[in-house]
Amino acid sequence: MSSSIDNGRDLLGEGGLNPSLECGLVVEAGEGMILVEAEAGSFCHGCAASSSCAMIGGSKKRRIWMRDTLGARVGDMVTFYVPPRAVVAGSLILYALPVTMLGIGIFLGGRLGEWLDIEGEAAGLIGGAVGLIMSCILIFILTNRLKKKRAYEPLLKSVRGRD
Repeated sequence: MSSSIDNGRDLLGEGGLNPSLECGLVVEAGEGMILVEAEAGSFCHGCAASSSCAMIGGSKKRRIWMRDTLGARVGDMVTFYVPPRAVVAGSLILYALPVTMLGIGIFLGGRLGEWLDIEGEAAGLIGGAVGLIMSCILIFILTNRLKKKRAYEPLLKSVRGRD
């Protein structure tokens, strides 16, 4: 095992490496960044949404941009770490937020419909649509904020075949 993998205590768990450590192929490189194509993570296999996941785009491979801190080149196999907080935050933003906003929109639309003397179902439908639109705006804002935080970025740990 390469020492570049062992350099962080956050990677070590009971019985070995954290399951968030993944491998992939560099398919594009430039300006200090690399695009890595990787199989769906081990945590994806047990997830009920894996076949329609926005994280993997409904395919078995994901493409992930990350900082190239080790000089990887196109064609290199690399090992990287996806912080669990990034997976949880992404899941909450992409799945829980729209459902929550839909529910709030339906509820508030129904209440507003009573006040404006609009039929309850129509008002709830309009409110739900507004809630979903608002969730899209919030998803855009929140994902852009998370992109700026290094704590949510995948971390390049090693380039395979190099010591």
